[in-house]
Order: sequence, then C-alpha cells, then structure tokens
Amino acid sequence: MNKEASIEELEHYIVSNWEQHWDYDHIYFICLLNGDILSYCLESQMFYINDLNTSISSFEAFELIHKYYINN
Repeated sequence: MNKEASIEELEHYIVSNWEQHWDYDHIYFICLLNGDILSYCLESQMFYINDLNTSISSFEAFELIHKYYINN
C-alpha cells in the first residue's frame, strides 16, 4: 500500500485485505504484530485503534501499518 494512495485506493485495499467486523458491515480490521487492533470505518472514513471509541489520524494509521503489518 502506497502512503500517497487515494481514499478510493485505500478503501479498495482495506476491503480486499482486511477482515470485516462481525457486527458492522462497514468496519474492517487487522491485528497488528504488536497486538493492537486497527480498524477502519467506510462510513466515517476514520481509523480506530483497539476499540471503536479511540480514533487516530490517517498518518498514525499508516505509520502503524508500515511498522507492524506490511514490512514484517
């Protein structure tokens, strides 16, 4: 995944590669190697860490993805 990807490319990547949340069809998630759960909501276009109450910026999400998911 490219850090300069458009929102459409990002969402396509997430829907194609992440797990769909069991209660919400518009939320997808991955388990990071450090034990955190990173989620993305298609409706709000926001990232969440460990629960759906703790949002993080897209920049923070990309950093986590590259550090604990893609490069390992």
